[in-house]
Amino acid sequence: MAKKRQAAAVDPTSPPLTIQLGDQELKLTFDYAALAFAEEKLRQQGHNVNLLQALGDLNMNTLPILITAAALHYQPDTKLEDIRSKVTMGNLLAARDVVLIAWLAAMPESDRPKIEPDGDPANAENQNP
Repeated sequence: MAKKRQAAAVDPTSPPLTIQLGDQELKLTFDYAALAFAEEKLRQQGHNVNLLQALGDLNMNTLPILITAAALHYQPDTKLEDIRSKVTMGNLLAARDVVLIAWLAAMPESDRPKIEPDGDPANAENQNP
């Protein structure tokens, strides 16, 4: 009998964020163990995904993949097809924002980007990368 892999413990310094998609509230986390588990689980569902690539290329196709991946730790029965059907034009921007906030929240504070505007939005060359 095949051994069923359990989700790894979530990093306690990376608390989950929640998102409401249709009638479903999902807890999202982007810590490393949860993402590795999610990538494996999505592949078992028949999806050829590369979460590292998807994280750097947030678009209409990768957004549902990332939501599914971030949700799998707390909701292991989450299916990509279900999430794709629940992301709509009405919740698209909120879903994108939650994914970005969850991703930044998962980063150690020392690795978070430091952006300090110079006060003049038209003068982008004086802003830190």
